[in-house]
Amino acid sequence: MSGSKRIEWIDVAKGVGIVLVSFGHLRNGDGESVWLPALDAPIDAIYLFHMPLFFLLGGAHVQ
Repeated sequence: MSGSKRIEWIDVAKGVGIVLVSFGHLRNGDGESVWLPALDAPIDAIYLFHMPLFFLLGGAHVQ
């Protein structure tokens, strides 16, 4: 893509989205946090928005 400029805050938000998706994989198939049980409540909150955020930001670009 020649001539396109990247928007820095979108790149940062994509990185945050990747980290949040990774947190979602800390649970096993039964929904139990086996690695970090103390993060069970924050992971519940992250599940409300992490994938929509990741997909929306993944489609954002400058024309």
